Amino acid sequence: MIKYIIFDIILFFIIFPYLIKYKNKYFIYNLVITSIICCHFVILYERYYLNKEIQWTWWCECISMFFGAVILIDGNYNKNMIICIAGILIILAHFKKLIDPSLSYYYS
Repeated sequence: MIKYIIFDIILFFIIFPYLIKYKNKYFIYNLVITSIICCHFVILYERYYLNKEIQWTWWCECISMFFGAVILIDGNYNKNMIICIAGILIILAHFKKLIDPSLSYYYS
């Protein structure tokens, strides 16, 4: 549980503010970031208020990998290595979860 807490603190206080602050004129990038943040608020609610873990379906994982690809392409287009790395991490984490749902997303 402590790993989740640390990850969520980093996510909500470092990663999401950076992604929101990152200026982008493309609607799809802004829609993807908004969707990711909304999904993570749902995860917070489920994890800390209801004390249960969400088991996302395979198509949710595919959509998440698509979101990662959008972020990766945008970071590459704008020459922003931090955004590129974020996109790669999202793709790899959700691919890992798609292959074996019993694994955690970012750490084992």
